Amino acid sequence: MGDLSTYSLEDFLLFAPRTYWRVLMLHNAALWPLHLVAGAVGLGLIALILRRPQAAPLWVGLGLAAAWAITGWSFLQQRYVPINWAIAPVVPAVLLQAGLLLLAGLKTRVRGQWGLRFGGPDGLSWAGLGLAGFGLLYPALTLVYGRPLSQAEA
Repeated sequence: MGDLSTYSLEDFLLFAPRTYWRVLMLHNAALWPLHLVAGAVGLGLIALILRRPQAAPLWVGLGLAAAWAITGWSFLQQRYVPINWAIAPVVPAVLLQAGLLLLAGLKTRVRGQWGLRFGGPDGLSWAGLGLAGFGLLYPALTLVYGRPLSQAEA
């Protein structure tokens, strides 16, 4: 039991932090033009919420489902599982969540909204828009921490 006290938390890491940043850099390089498309889609969804709130749930659901599925498959399954075996059981759950986001968007289109108002003055709408804006600006935080944009967690 005395030997366990000689270990630190770093001794139990599955990979070095440098490895993680390298994986992110390779992933971003492989998907590079898609970043611009994703940013444009995000801005478009925010504009849609502000201009045509009735149509927003369908398109927001479709956009989020696509982003979630791409992230789950292209990053988690193809790049992160090889260095972190513990994430393998999470991948099916992420893909299931993408399907649920898609169904949520479709359901609001068919049956009407679930009592949530997109683009209205209520706090929930403004909180959602704030989160969307933060999501679009989040990759720029990489620069604050002194890392290149090629290693951004987008």
